[in-house]
Amino acid sequence: IWPGFLIGTEKFNDNLSILIFKNVTATCAKQFMYALQSFSQLPNQIPETWVLHLFDAWGKLPSGILSGHNFETGDFFECIQMQGKYKSTPESTEDVRGKYCVTYLAPGPKLTQLFNVKGNVTLPKDLHSTDSMKGSVSLSLLIQYIQEKTSPSFAPLFGTCFPDSCTSEDAQQILTSVHTHVLGNYTTQTVATCYMEEKPPLHLRDYAMLSILCLISVLCLAGTLTDVLGQRETVSKFDRFSSILRAFSISTNTRKLMNTKGRLNLSGTKWI
Repeated sequence: IWPGFLIGTEKFNDNLSILIFKNVTATCAKQFMYALQSFSQLPNQIPETWVLHLFDAWGKLPSGILSGHNFETGDFFECIQMQGKYKSTPESTEDVRGKYCVTYLAPGPKLTQLFNVKGNVTLPKDLHSTDSMKGSVSLSLLIQYIQEKTSPSFAPLFGTCFPDSCTSEDAQQILTSVHTHVLGNYTTQTVATCYMEEKPPLHLRDYAMLSILCLISVLCLAGTLTDVLGQRETVSKFDRFSSILRAFSISTNTRKLMNTKGRLNLSGTKWI
């Protein structure tokens, strides 16, 4: 896919960009097209650091595909930790972060036709064996393995990186357009899932649990203070409310847990 993405500026014309970024959200299209154009200026002009991180985090074509090495995840953390600025207008800039997407590469109709691949391939029993893979797999046979629905997943996995303004649908649309209009339908690429460096939203049950934990913490703190101060002031020692708070005293409960008097077989159970 790299020859298709990293095309020269003389080939990256307006007509091609319209085809690639058709049905892609405006912000995603602008930021990713800027990254492509900046990267294609190498080596005459060095692009911004976030642009380099964006493409450096992509998984590249691995060695040993014919012997079963078909996973190239790229750099997950380089992608999601990417930060940069995109100048959308002369007066304003936008923050750009990375979005890591897991994709699967599969043969397209042109590649299938080129190798005259037919369905219903018979898979060897020792397919998971490394020696079996090295000894039996040719490129045409590997394409058959990938297309076989009942076989283990042989589709090459590639990690990709997009600006965070791109949705999963945007990433899928860009990849589909590149494979169709640039790479000539020799391959296809499917987005499985995408990840970003963001905090998960808190739900009602999360707030309820946090409230319960905070209440228990306050009771433990109040009980410990009441217990310590009650030892000095005998006036409040028999106060009913103070007695309830002392039940949550950390110091008293710790002493009771540490006490080994009584049945020895209960000492470990008390700590559990």
